[in-house]
Amino acid sequence: MYSAIKIGGQKLYQIARRGGEIERPARPVTVYELELLDQTGPGDYTLRIRCSKGTYVRTLCHDIGQALGCGGCMSSLRRTAAAGFTLEEAVTLDRVQQEGEALLAPLDSLFRQHPAYRIRHPRAATGTPSPSASPCRRASTGSMAWRASFSVSAAWRAA
Repeated sequence: MYSAIKIGGQKLYQIARRGGEIERPARPVTVYELELLDQTGPGDYTLRIRCSKGTYVRTLCHDIGQALGCGGCMSSLRRTAAAGFTLEEAVTLDRVQQEGEALLAPLDSLFRQHPAYRIRHPRAATGTPSPSASPCRRASTGSMAWRASFSVSAAWRAA
């Protein structure tokens, strides 16, 4: 398993590169959406997955192949959204070098997918004049979206 998760103080990808394998403990994840976008070949498909953080998309592709009884292997992976930001909002390194801090979004944009709340200053309860109420938004849920290419093969079918 190629992952930056640490087990016993070592990152899984470091262990995997040395040829080792470690059983990973199962952990709860949520797949909010799983959509078949395209069939690009006889056993090749493109999926769109919207899931919680911590989801191993490579393992999900493997598990789908196992459920189909033919095996599965991820051939490409691209993160298309994270924490409410999408690829359409991404900028190139050249643009960052040219425009610098002018590209920074307002802090409130980090929470745009959540409802705004008005919070009164604590002095309001004592009758002391308070500054104007300011909006506050809940923290992000950490959901992500991915585009994965996935292959299945009848040759992998268990005997």
